[in-house]
Amino acid sequence: MDDLELLAAAHHEAGHIVIAHSLNCRVDGLEVFWSDLGRWFGNSPIRLCKDDPQGLELLVRIPQLSAAGAKTAVAGMLAQAKQDGIRKFGDGIQFDLSADLSVMAAFLRDNKRTEESPGSVVFSLTKSGGEVVSLELNGHCFSTADSKSFNTYLSQGGGLDPVATTRATMQLIDDAFNWKKIEEITALVLSQPSTGEEKRRSLTADQLLEALTAHG
Repeated sequence: MDDLELLAAAHHEAGHIVIAHSLNCRVDGLEVFWSDLGRWFGNSPIRLCKDDPQGLELLVRIPQLSAAGAKTAVAGMLAQAKQDGIRKFGDGIQFDLSADLSVMAAFLRDNKRTEESPGSVVFSLTKSGGEVVSLELNGHCFSTADSKSFNTYLSQGGGLDPVATTRATMQLIDDAFNWKKIEEITALVLSQPSTGEEKRRSLTADQLLEALTAHG
């Protein structure tokens, strides 16, 4: 179980990183570690753009930057869900983009969720043959920190639609190149030596950029 939870945490953080990079955000590192709450946590700091616009340029770009931030915030949960779907149902799993995401959107917007009572969320997925299957994950897959970021960016972006934002991020996660990079970043972080009681595994910004920009 511990290995599966570590794998899930690594996919989660890799999802944040790969989607952030694909949206022209700056990635500043990644780590996963065992917390005193009895589960794996992660941290993957980003900046919403690489050139740090100021003044009028920043004001003009706020909607674009906020959309990128919201997608990055939900990307970890979606990468973790896809990995779990592949593990349970086999390769070829993709998100069902025709599904009603209103219940999921309500989950994402729920400010009453806590670390002690995170709830759960159900994903609708399609197998390679077209069969639709359901996957339920513990609400810890979308941490309270991710929730706060997601909802803050939605508000800053002038009331971005959570359903449309989530669906667009699902498409980014399902993109073959992005998913390949998520798997590569996951493998890279798991290959790092663990340190201390927290079993911390870390990647620097330079290591991430090298992996994100590598071809092949």
